[in-house]
Amino acid sequence: MEFTVPKSFDEIKEGVIAPEGVYKFIVTKIQSLPNKAGTGTNVVIDLTVTGDSEDYNGITQSIYLPLPNPTDEGKKTRQGQLMIDWKLQNIKETVEALGGTIDGSSFNIPEDCMCKAQLAIRMNDDGKKFNQIEGRIMSYSPGEKELS
Repeated sequence: MEFTVPKSFDEIKEGVIAPEGVYKFIVTKIQSLPNKAGTGTNVVIDLTVTGDSEDYNGITQSIYLPLPNPTDEGKKTRQGQLMIDWKLQNIKETVEALGGTIDGSSFNIPEDCMCKAQLAIRMNDDGKKFNQIEGRIMSYSPGEKELS
């Protein structure tokens, strides 16, 4: 059986891999989704590179913030921190970097906020390169003076 596609297979363009470095991102979507195990919820923050270079603008990354859930009770990280506290610390640092607010046990992340993040280059099992955020995101405000 024959199929026709909208362009020639000779015209396929590979995705862009940004060189390792710090890039500016804008938050393009924030959503609450069930985790893979079905035991809890992740706040998923989609980020898009913006303003750094026409070549790399539009590269997207996602940050997953697992919310504490009943299966965390009594569990600890390898460093001995309670899992619930580790998750809350991760949320707090991310929310603060995005200019959000924390009030008691609730938090808010503003839409269209910006941040900076270190992009690294990784390789999957098939030997294909991809970008991944390395470490924590950093706060950024448009017009902020760039360090040289």
